[in-house]
Amino acid sequence: MTSQQELFDRAAAFANAGRVDDAFKTYRAILKKDPGNDQARYRCAVVELMRGRFREGAKLLRVCLRTQPDNSDILYSLGRACLALGAYEEATAHLVRATDNAPDRADIRSALGDAHFLQGALEPALKIYQAASELSPGDPRIKVNMANAYSRLGDYTKALAAIEAARAIAPDRP
Repeated sequence: MTSQQELFDRAAAFANAGRVDDAFKTYRAILKKDPGNDQARYRCAVVELMRGRFREGAKLLRVCLRTQPDNSDILYSLGRACLALGAYEEATAHLVRATDNAPDRADIRSALGDAHFLQGALEPALKIYQAASELSPGDPRIKVNMANAYSRLGDYTKALAAIEAARAIAPDRP
């Protein structure tokens, strides 16, 4: 008989290999045996997001939030799902809570910047991207986000500087 940990490990290996359907089936098998397993439910949600099934993933994440309302990973994932669904205000609310719970995570701050950017709040987005960049100065994606915000604000000199900083960090990335 396969242990629950072995099933988690197998599902994670499937997900890492891009076999998201197999990963989902394996996490669902865990949930079938243990319907209250929020970790398996969360992992199912993440796999749904990987499969581009944002509504389904968001639904599962909302269930997870009922028992773990301050879990920054769940809030972050739900915020990202809401961004993909165009629910920017809801995304912002989840990402603000995630940032409050995990203030040192650049990925969460960057996603919050995206939420503001997509709502047209460029100045707040830029400030958030700058804070994220301070937390993770080697992340070229944050620099690109900053460049986009600067460009939309009409500050092309700073936009170019941000792009050059991203290129210096990751010269081989298009």
